[in-house]
Amino acid sequence: MSQYYIYAPFSGQIWAYPPSGSYCYLTGTHYPGCGLGSQEDGKPMDIGAGWDGAGIYFHASTNVLSVQTIRQKNCLCNVMPPEGYGFINKGVLVKLYWGLNADPSSYIGAVLYAHIKNRIANGIYNNPNGLLIGTLGPDCNCDCSRGIHIHMAKSGGAILNPSLYCGQFTSRGGTLIYTFFA
Repeated sequence: MSQYYIYAPFSGQIWAYPPSGSYCYLTGTHYPGCGLGSQEDGKPMDIGAGWDGAGIYFHASTNVLSVQTIRQKNCLCNVMPPEGYGFINKGVLVKLYWGLNADPSSYIGAVLYAHIKNRIANGIYNNPNGLLIGTLGPDCNCDCSRGIHIHMAKSGGAILNPSLYCGQFTSRGGTLIYTFFA
């Protein structure tokens, strides 16, 4: 059984950590959907950043050879965002593969990134490390969103890094978020 690692998509700070059972700084209600089913018992990982328009990048270990990106809508937040903030309920599901060209026999699992503007097109990408999957949007201050952040959730044989904690700073491509086993 091999291990595959997913790292922080940007430098920021952890605002919600599922094992703690609560949000560090935020409150809100989330949909447990968007192609993943149950996501950390309905509590996604939240990583906050300080500016609108910051890039959200896919970072994984080099043995993740390809990904399939699938745009999602009506993701996670059980709120009707104010006009102009529709990105709050949009995301990108990134399916992970250890083979090239997203060969179905090499499927590892998936990671959902939500609250994304300027989302990458649906597609298959080889050698995806550093792939720009979208940008952060402004704070809509609409229940689910209190500050500029993304939600991350995983599915399929993965664990959340147990050494993470609320308030911890993350480093783009350097802070381990999930370990997948396949």
